Amino acid sequence: MVLGELCFFVVASLERKYKYTVHVYFVSVQLPLSLAFRVRSSVTDENIKEQNAELVCSWSSNASETPQQLSVSFNNISVLTCDVSDLPYNCTTDLSSTNKYEISNSASGLVSFEIHNLECSDQGTYSCQIYRETPTLQSISSSVLSIKVPPSVPKLSNAETDVPDKGVSIRATCKAVVGYPNAGQIVWKSFLNGKPFHVDPGLIVTSLKAPEPADDRCTLRVESQVALKVNATHQNMTLACFVTNPDFHPSAAHKCTNPTTDLCSQTNPVNVVSVITRDVALIGGAKAWHANRILTTVELTLVILAWKKLL
Repeated sequence: MVLGELCFFVVASLERKYKYTVHVYFVSVQLPLSLAFRVRSSVTDENIKEQNAELVCSWSSNASETPQQLSVSFNNISVLTCDVSDLPYNCTTDLSSTNKYEISNSASGLVSFEIHNLECSDQGTYSCQIYRETPTLQSISSSVLSIKVPPSVPKLSNAETDVPDKGVSIRATCKAVVGYPNAGQIVWKSFLNGKPFHVDPGLIVTSLKAPEPADDRCTLRVESQVALKVNATHQNMTLACFVTNPDFHPSAAHKCTNPTTDLCSQTNPVNVVSVITRDVALIGGAKAWHANRILTTVELTLVILAWKKLL
């Protein structure tokens, strides 16, 4: 008899001529609990993609009703079958990929399995079912395996930091995996001589999803582009992109010191060519003046042009 079987009795009585009244009585039969069973994923919140996870099946029974077989299924598809009638337990895989699951521990009333190299496709419901034929007894319990994908170090590209003159825009692009299931984002920071530098509202940032052909449904890849119209104050400024994620990296680092741990990438210093020309001209003119030397026509022209750019 299956645990929790519901029995009912139907009693028919004759009332009046050609009319019947049917009385239905339900009797709930509470059978003694002979098998207590539970299954769990040992790391319920931190199952990281490309790492391993452990699934534990454990049970208890009385001496006269020992189980005979354990069946493990993934999303209702059988993946492992174990003979647990006697130690040592013998398990065989029901899948063509024999290296995906491995018994990591086996003891009386317990079998644990290691799921290797977690992929997005391994996310789902794992069920452990244990039963015996005579008397027919079975028990099943399920556990949901969720996978997390950490964010990646951003890749910097199209970094245009050399500009001929002020008023010209510099641009840079960062692309990164921002994590799963809780998606993060790419943020930008600016620095001048290694210190945080406030950039005026002229900084334009646009972000969009940028999937690649090999990405699965657990990989969320984002591309962020930044543009800034430079002026003389931006000389030697650097831009850095940081990846943040609520589960792995809640906030951006103070500065981009170690790209691997800070999840960042930084541009070369901004080089406004006209500003350097101006500075060289002014310094050259000042040195000549200080030496009581008459400036050449070329030197005088450079100084005049440099001063015009300051105005």
